[in-house]
Amino acid sequence: MNANRRGRPSSIESINRRVIALIPEKWRSLFRYHAGNTIEGSAAGDNGVKLTYWIDKEAEKEKRSGFGKTVIFTDRKDWSNERIVRTYFARSGMEEDYHILKDVLLFPVMPIYHRLDKRIRAHTFMCVMGLLFYRYIQWKIEVVRGESMPMGRMVSILKQIRLGGLIINDNDVRFKLERMGVEEKEIVKILKIDALVPN
Repeated sequence: MNANRRGRPSSIESINRRVIALIPEKWRSLFRYHAGNTIEGSAAGDNGVKLTYWIDKEAEKEKRSGFGKTVIFTDRKDWSNERIVRTYFARSGMEEDYHILKDVLLFPVMPIYHRLDKRIRAHTFMCVMGLLFYRYIQWKIEVVRGESMPMGRMVSILKQIRLGGLIINDNDVRFKLERMGVEEKEIVKILKIDALVPN
């Protein structure tokens, strides 16, 4: 046992419990391990217990064979295979939208402090409309760039785009987009924001 270590030495049972807790349940069938006493004593670890681990090649091969495959059960016999698959994958998009609506940094849907039903409905309507607007912007950016852009990243870039106003005299105000980084300039060009700046 290591003299510098405080507390009771680890037992084989406690090591087994810790190893099981470390491996996510869906991957446990892939990993094999053995915790046992060693002749070397404390040089091998706590109380002479050594942990050996390896990957089960057969289990790994079986796991790999299932990657990228999903079985969909449905009672919609009148639907084509393509429609069933499109509907299934659209569900993940809806789930992402719900997560976005729960993000207080993007949309403060919850908690709602309104008491009247019509105000709650109006608040939720505005949040959903904002989400649709964000999705439209995201779609426009992805069409031009040819790659996906996470919603959070897109919102972060949009927040960096700022419009400055300079008052020359009482009747003359000049507006200009402030200095931007490479990503901000790209988004401004894609969305043609500079065309919206008043002259």
